Amino acid sequence: MSADVLAFRDVSVRYPGAERPAIAGVSFEIGSCERVALLGLNGAGKTTVFQAVVGLIPSQGMITVGGVTLDRSSMRAIRDKVGFLFNVPEDQLLFPDVLEDVAFGLTSRGVPRPEARERARQMLARLGARELAGQSVHKLSHGQKLRVALAGALVGDPELLLLDEPASGLDPPGKRGLCKLLQEIPAAALVATHDLEFARKTCGRYLLLNEGRLEDQGQDFSRVEAGWQ
Repeated sequence: MSADVLAFRDVSVRYPGAERPAIAGVSFEIGSCERVALLGLNGAGKTTVFQAVVGLIPSQGMITVGGVTLDRSSMRAIRDKVGFLFNVPEDQLLFPDVLEDVAFGLTSRGVPRPEARERARQMLARLGARELAGQSVHKLSHGQKLRVALAGALVGDPELLLLDEPASGLDPPGKRGLCKLLQEIPAAALVATHDLEFARKTCGRYLLLNEGRLEDQGQDFSRVEAGWQ
């Protein structure tokens, strides 16, 4: 079994009718508890990488999550290993009640409702959002919705987090709190972001996509900053 939590081996995705692949020949690995920034301009392929990880779109090449190779028979097992935070947290808040929404990831897997609700309550508390448990998601601020969505992604103890622009719309204190939180979470994370300062503080290294290809990777974020100026 691979020690990598996530591995891409020569992965390509081409959408029907597209002139070029959305991603082409992408290879990388992410180790246990490692935080890696996924950088690139709009249209570079970041969202496609995320969707390919959990089999939402067909891909060529090999993807493994927690040592399990992605194919039709393993999709459910892989999705159980992954916590996904959407770019817009409202897109993944399915229930009007906060506690029910956070618990859904467990109840959908057969965890008894009382146990799922208690684990959801504990996860909200870990994220400093205990007081949100009895509230309606429709009355929450953006930062509060982000924490609820993150609680839902984390409640199943995933091995891998896929975070799509998690700092978007947060004020500086909110970004600092999220950075601290991600450093404490015992899971590997792939963080798609345009915010280089947030990426530098949160992640140990980066992957840079350009027109669907892995153009660069490393730990010196200033190289990316220089190229974007």
